[in-house]
Amino acid sequence: MSWLKIWRRNPALVAMQLDIGWASVAGQNILEMFQKHPGRFELWHV
Repeated sequence: MSWLKIWRRNPALVAMQLDIGWASVAGQNILEMFQKHPGRFELWHV
């Protein structure tokens, strides 16, 4: 199953962990990710 399929699942059933370090290295705006997907990241890896 691809990550996109997992991401599209019901947020109440699927929790995501965001690796803040690697997301930052990849050029992602972390605050923007939290704003765009509220409640999706129950866990953070720092």
